[in-house]
Amino acid sequence: MARPGHFLIKHGRGGKTHFVLLASNGRVVAASETYESKAACLKGIDAVKRLAADAPIIEEPAPVKKSPAKKAVPATK
Repeated sequence: MARPGHFLIKHGRGGKTHFVLLASNGRVVAASETYESKAACLKGIDAVKRLAADAPIIEEPAPVKKSPAKKAVPATK
């Protein structure tokens, strides 16, 4: 049976926290902003759980590559 991913709360300087979402293989899937308190961090985790399940997937269009402008070759006589 595959192990589910999980949220890991990390503590930083001055009591600030952030979380990372880890895949079942231990790789980081997402990282949060820094929160002023653990309570705020837990609210952030709840928001991700609530919103991500039904979030649509939107792809930003790829940038259009412009072909390099050809330099004018001076005419030779």
